[in-house]
Amino acid sequence: MNHEFKQDASTRRGFRRAASWLGCLIACALCGCDRSSPPEVAAFRPPASRAVDEVPEPKLAADTTPSPAPKQPADPRPTTKPAATAPVAQAPPPEPTPEPEAPREPTIIGTWRVTDISRNGESMPLGGMEMTFIFAEDGTLTQSASGGPMPEAQTNSGTYTLNDNSLTLEMQGQSQSGTVTFEGTNGMIFEMDQGRMTLTRA
Repeated sequence: MNHEFKQDASTRRGFRRAASWLGCLIACALCGCDRSSPPEVAAFRPPASRAVDEVPEPKLAADTTPSPAPKQPADPRPTTKPAATAPVAQAPPPEPTPEPEAPREPTIIGTWRVTDISRNGESMPLGGMEMTFIFAEDGTLTQSASGGPMPEAQTNSGTYTLNDNSLTLEMQGQSQSGTVTFEGTNGMIFEMDQGRMTLTRA
C-alpha cells in the first residue's frame, strides 16, 4: 500500500510540472514568443570573499584646518610708561646784532698823562713827578703837576687851539706852539722847538 501511495505522489508531481511547462508554451504562443524552451537562469554564484588584509583602508580627507601659530614668549622686561616731560620753553628770538661802531677819529679832548719829556733828543727824567693835561671841548686847558721835586701840587689854567695837527698852548701869558701826532686813540706826541712830550690817555 505504501508503494502505491509513493507512486501516486510522484505521478501527481509529474503532472504538475507538465502543466507548468504547458502554461508557459501557451503564453509564448499568444505573446509571439518564438522561444520553445524556458529561459535559462544563470546560476547564482556568491562573490569571492577577499582577504581581510586586502580591504583598502579608507582615505582620510586632508586636514585643511590651519595649525595655530606658535605663541611668542612673553617679554620678561617690565613695561614702563615714558615719564611725562615738561613742555620745552621756546627760546626768545635772538637779539639783533649791533652794528660795529665806526672807528673813532683820534681826538685831543680828555685827560692826558705825560710819560716822557725830552730836549734836543735827550730824555729828561721826571724824578717821580706826575704831570697831566686836561683838554676841554670849549678850548680851555688845565695843567697839574705833583710829586717828585714839587713840594706842593700845582695847577695852572689856560687855553689851546688845534688846527689840523698844529697845536698852540697859552698859559700864564706864555704861548707854546707845535705839532701833534696821534698814535692810535690813546697816544699823542707834542713836538715843539727843541723839545718833545709824549702823552698817554689817562
